[in-house]
Amino acid sequence: MFDHPDPVVRAEAYPFDLPDGSCVVGGEPPVRRDGRVPVVCIGSNAAPSRLAAKLGDDPDPVPLDEAVLHDHAVVYSAHVAAYGSIPATVVAAPGARARVFVAWFTPAQLDRIDASEGVPWRYRRVHRRLRLELVEDGQLTEAHLYVGARGPLRIDGVPVRLAEVATVGVAWPKLTQPALLRLVHRRLAATMAYGDFIRMLVADADFRARLGARLAELGPAAASGR
Repeated sequence: MFDHPDPVVRAEAYPFDLPDGSCVVGGEPPVRRDGRVPVVCIGSNAAPSRLAAKLGDDPDPVPLDEAVLHDHAVVYSAHVAAYGSIPATVVAAPGARARVFVAWFTPAQLDRIDASEGVPWRYRRVHRRLRLELVEDGQLTEAHLYVGARGPLRIDGVPVRLAEVATVGVAWPKLTQPALLRLVHRRLAATMAYGDFIRMLVADADFRARLGARLAELGPAAASGR
């Protein structure tokens, strides 16, 4: 879906092709984890097609383990991606449980992912002690995370969950990517047609940056699962 020629369809498709369960990107199991860095993936980094594209010609396969992240929620970040979507970040939320994936990167692969995430301007990569339950086997007590450099998008002071990524145990509102993009369009760019708004987000980096800077607080609005 990321390669769709219509920028509106592409922007609304985030977080793209999330897998049904654990898998290996660019290879077949088993793949040893020794010497690799565990990174919690919450958005397009958990989509095998996007991960493969970001890693390009790197020859090493990447294990992608389904997991449950405790005491955190997957929410929207206060910035806009170059392809017009509003991407994900993760925030602390005591009692919450989020479905995530853990990618095991080689150091060279991690350098490529850092570059694709715009570290440190769009995201910061942080190493934290966490409670991660791997669905197939075992637990992790620490891992790396990419967190939005501007923090989460907020509506009326509250972060907004991605409806496409299951997070339970927290009462924050949730929206799908298409619903959030249309809400942002109505709030911040209602004078232009919605399709033109998405196309300008993709084509005009200055417009994208100016709009992204306003996402930390959108003001009160009704959010739902759609």
